[in-house]
Amino acid sequence: MIHYKKRDYLKDELIKPMKNVIKTFFIFLLVCFGSINLIHAQIKVSVKDSLLKIEKTSDKSAKAKIYISLAVNLVQSKLDSAVIFLKKAEIEAKEVNSTELLEQINLLFANAENIYSGNYTSALYHAFDALKYRKINIQKNGFKPTNNSGQNPFNNNYFLLASIYANLGNKAKSEEYLKRIDPELLDPNSSINKVLNDGTRSRLTEFANVYILNDNLEGAKKMMPTIMKINLQYPSLKQWGYVYIIDGNLNLKLKNYEVAINDYKKALPIQIY
Repeated sequence: MIHYKKRDYLKDELIKPMKNVIKTFFIFLLVCFGSINLIHAQIKVSVKDSLLKIEKTSDKSAKAKIYISLAVNLVQSKLDSAVIFLKKAEIEAKEVNSTELLEQINLLFANAENIYSGNYTSALYHAFDALKYRKINIQKNGFKPTNNSGQNPFNNNYFLLASIYANLGNKAKSEEYLKRIDPELLDPNSSINKVLNDGTRSRLTEFANVYILNDNLEGAKKMMPTIMKINLQYPSLKQWGYVYIIDGNLNLKLKNYEVAINDYKKALPIQIY
């Protein structure tokens, strides 16, 4: 349940436009961050070549995988097209009853809606479907934890649900799912998070973002030293601007306005680069 404090109406009307500008600015920076990482992380896929491959094959699993590949490569630049390809992939995956593909498709749907379209209700629907297929696939194939995955095979699913509920403003439900995640993944001082690599930086930064959305500012503050330590290992233009955006958001809520401004100034040249 969300509790609303009494506010001064005139003050709210004056502040509201500024909030909208700031929100738009943050979204722009987040999209820039994602786009830069996409360029470095993924091989460019030709839509035309991929569609030609689909036409030539009768293998429905192969078709689904090509549609998934197209969706992954288009989600940040052409979201509508990515959604269309995910829907096509879902049809093919259901035809062959591939729970593995359906798990992947629903995760992609949920992430796209949670991060890019802001359709949190639909994201929640797909996140629960992804969790359903995850359970089926664990029963079928078992689970082998990796060094960074923790012992709980549903850690990623629970974090996704925590993130979506945080974006919906449902702090109680978000925290409920955070509590289901292996504690060592959330503890910045655990043996897993003492490995100062990109995986740790990414994980803790996303956790910090959810904490900030939930107004758990102390939790976010505990994450930031490790996140910054990893980020500062790299030359300035090879750092993640997103780290400074998250720190700026935290300092904005802490009313450390000068620190927040400096954080956003640090983020800008990295995002532009």
